[in-house]
Amino acid sequence: MLVVSSTLELARQLIDELERGPAPSSAVRDPAAEPRTILYHRVQWSGLSRYLGVVQKRLVTQNMLEQGNSPEDAAKEISVFLGLLDHLGRLESENRFAADRYEVDLRFIP
Repeated sequence: MLVVSSTLELARQLIDELERGPAPSSAVRDPAAEPRTILYHRVQWSGLSRYLGVVQKRLVTQNMLEQGNSPEDAAKEISVFLGLLDHLGRLESENRFAADRYEVDLRFIP
């Protein structure tokens, strides 16, 4: 289980609540009947690669200045990086909001 919090105090409160477990309920809840808001996101790494390809000259220059590479080595390094982005696939996330919980599904698709 992973707990993410903006403060240490909130993290401790969340852990205490998780250890306590669900509150006893007299009524059986139907999860399908609960109102939910769903947000869906998709990130295609090849799209980022195409954008960076547009500013490739700037990246080569930056690589030369920061790494001290020759123009040929800098161009090769940037090309390898862009090729890697092209082969990473995509990241999909689905966020569901209910009255008493927040669910996130992340999928890495090659």
